[in-house]
Amino acid sequence: MLRENFRKIGAFILAFALLSSPNIYAAGTGSSKAETVYKAAKKKYVLMRVSESKVKLRDSWIDVIDTFLSVYLEYPESERGDDSLYMVGRLYEELYGQSKNSMDLYRAIEIYDKLTQEYPDSRLADDARFKIAEIYHFGLKSPDYAFKNYQRVVDEYPKGDMMLTAAERLKSLAKYAGEKAIDEGAPRDVKKEEVKPDIKTHNGTTVTDIRTSFDGEKTRVVFDLSENAEYTYGHLKDDPQNNLPNRIYVDIKKGARGKNLKEKIVLKDGLVTEIRTGGTDPGLLRIVMDIKGPSDYKIFPLKSPDRIVVDILSKEDDKGEDVTNTKEEIDVTPPKKTPKTDIKVVVIDAGHGGRDPGAVGPTRYYEKTANYKIANYLREYLKSRLGLKVIMTRETDKYLTLKDRTALANKSNADLFISIHNNASRDRSVFGVSTYYLAVTSDRKALAVAARENDTTIERLTELDYILTDLMVSAKRNESSLLAKFVQDGMVLSLKDGYTDIKDDGIMQGPFWVLVGAQMPSILVECSYISNVREEKRLKSESYLKKIAYGIYKGFEKYINEIDKAKENW
Repeated sequence: MLRENFRKIGAFILAFALLSSPNIYAAGTGSSKAETVYKAAKKKYVLMRVSESKVKLRDSWIDVIDTFLSVYLEYPESERGDDSLYMVGRLYEELYGQSKNSMDLYRAIEIYDKLTQEYPDSRLADDARFKIAEIYHFGLKSPDYAFKNYQRVVDEYPKGDMMLTAAERLKSLAKYAGEKAIDEGAPRDVKKEEVKPDIKTHNGTTVTDIRTSFDGEKTRVVFDLSENAEYTYGHLKDDPQNNLPNRIYVDIKKGARGKNLKEKIVLKDGLVTEIRTGGTDPGLLRIVMDIKGPSDYKIFPLKSPDRIVVDILSKEDDKGEDVTNTKEEIDVTPPKKTPKTDIKVVVIDAGHGGRDPGAVGPTRYYEKTANYKIANYLREYLKSRLGLKVIMTRETDKYLTLKDRTALANKSNADLFISIHNNASRDRSVFGVSTYYLAVTSDRKALAVAARENDTTIERLTELDYILTDLMVSAKRNESSLLAKFVQDGMVLSLKDGYTDIKDDGIMQGPFWVLVGAQMPSILVECSYISNVREEKRLKSESYLKKIAYGIYKGFEKYINEIDKAKENW
């Protein structure tokens, strides 16, 4: 299986070696064939995600990735070329969530960058650049690189839907801007940062920094560059007579050491003991790494920003680049829920949180704040008046993935699950209260809400999430729709007892990812429109928030009292 893993890695590298070949475009667009292969890849993806066994295996992910990648390789000029690359990047991100192999994030970056280069006018180009920034920001913990890529979103896609969010992120990372100031009042006026060599008189590539990391099995050394570099590398065997260890060297042509880069770096942990930089010939910068014992290594360049990556792995481990065993099972499936006849445990999910503020109101009031307050009021009502055990998906302002929230409900053997949100619309005159349960729908309004909560687009929902949701809807659909009805009625009735202009938008179906896989009746509430001036103001009022929570509680109470009777008629 290890050889099979290497074969797949080799195929991946070979595929990208072919990307620069002009002959690949000779066959024409093949739009219909591309669509067929793309749909097959989607189906394969869906079947993997809903399979408890396949989703745990790296081979399954690589197989899906290869299928999507084949669309780009065989039909690059088709309408699915950019879509397929985006899906490959997304899959590597999702795979990292399970494997924790940082190489998966670097692969995602490479793919997203390829998308921006090959399809600069694609509707996904700004999304891809933003994804690169987010990976550096939150995945690789490299805020300086994150800043540069957020900056590119602002500069290169000023009319894109990610521009404002990128500008907000730039403000939070202002200290990484160097001497460049950020205009707080007008995000689109942020000036483009010029990346220049540290040594101003040098006409070539400057190594600005050397970073290292060790994960217990593999040491990674990264050379940060001022620009793309031409280089060679090799291995020098140990020389006991001269007390020299195994060494790996990289020679950078027209290279220079940055002014803040040390000539010698001594490391205490990992497979590299020392890194030295110096010149052997004019116009050549040599970087030498002393290695503990026999080892395998891989050296490859990455872009956006430019850098050279060296991965060193002890030969004793004999695992190559991918340290995650191809057949290693990753336990991400919650335990099966034991059926219950009474309701004792409720999980309340305060939507968004942490780096994800959710929708933002006209006066910059964050949805995540209102969601959290409503959730806490609801918890008190359910505990004190119904005697229920209540579990919160988040007790603080922290970020959780949508999958994490549902997984917590399943692991807690919850009897009911509710995700609390507040809606938003480009039309600030829109207002109202609505409740959703998981189901396939063609309603554009419901799809728009689901797309926002899922952090995706309606188009991607209709292409991918429809199928996935249809497969994941469980036997709890009747219970969920009944719970949605009672909660919706409760919220509207409670709010009307104290406030005017309360609009009942009713209950709706939608493909909400936070509800996918829930093993209990589950709903999502949109308590108000935070984008509406009046309702945003009300959401800042504790009395209004309590009214919402009280209405939800009354809905739960009615459901608990009537569910057994309702089941008799199903």
